[in-house]
Amino acid sequence: MSDQTRRIYGIIIGLAFGIPYSLISQFINVWALPGIPLYELPVGRVVSVILTSLFMALIGLIVAWDEESFWGLLGSGLLAVFVSSLFAFANSGESQVVTSFFPIPFLPFCRA
Repeated sequence: MSDQTRRIYGIIIGLAFGIPYSLISQFINVWALPGIPLYELPVGRVVSVILTSLFMALIGLIVAWDEESFWGLLGSGLLAVFVSSLFAFANSGESQVVTSFFPIPFLPFCRA
């Protein structure tokens, strides 16, 4: 399989998993709990579905970028952790989250 075909398949598979995931994650509360006003992101549900689907397509592209899938899987996992950590920090509204949350993943690399 050529590089271009593999990468296109990665994007398609990322979108195939990303669209249902983002639709369910954004609209499940509306469907299951219609009368309860739960937190909604400032950009809105539709934009959030589009952005999450595009992010999942990017993750699929990163996984399929190289023939050695281990490095693509590791890189996409690190990107997903980094982006979700930044997203959690941006939505927290607290400045202390940076000092308490971001160093935790790097603790195993510290030497005594």
